[in-house]
Parts: sequence; structure tokens; C-alpha cells
Amino acid sequence: MIDPDLLANLRCPIDGGKLQIADEALVRRIQTAIERGEARDRLEQRVSETIEGGLVNQNMQWLFPIRSGIPTLVADEAIDLRSE
Repeated sequence: MIDPDLLANLRCPIDGGKLQIADEALVRRIQTAIERGEARDRLEQRVSETIEGGLVNQNMQWLFPIRSGIPTLVADEAIDLRSE
């Protein structure tokens, strides 16, 4: 999905740390939360657009959604994993 060389150079826009690809179980959990209207972004806004994958920061606090094969690395659009 994401070229390993590109992934090695991507950094979390919130904490500056490395990002890793979210595993399938986490993506499914977030998808379910989106469908239920429970997923929230950093601005506490409800996430309504489905995801096909994601990148997570080292502390597993934020998921940056991947939609149409493109990661969204906008800090305000990160999905909050702290309540998951």
C-alpha cells in the first residue's frame, strides 16, 4: 500500500515521531466506530468518511486515515485512539 522508503521518511505531524501502518484489526475497529458515529478527530468532530487503512504514531494515540490510497497527514484530521 505505502512504499517502505516513503514510510521511513514520514513523520507524525503532532509529535514528530515515526509512523507505522495500522494493522487490519485496528482499521476494522476504527471503521466500526465511524459507522456507529463514535470516531472523533483531534478537534472532537465526528469522523464520517470511511477509511481503507491508516498510519499510527509511535504511542498509538492517533491514526492518520488512508483514503483512496492517500494518507492524510493533517494533524486536525487524526483520529483519536486514546478512547479506543
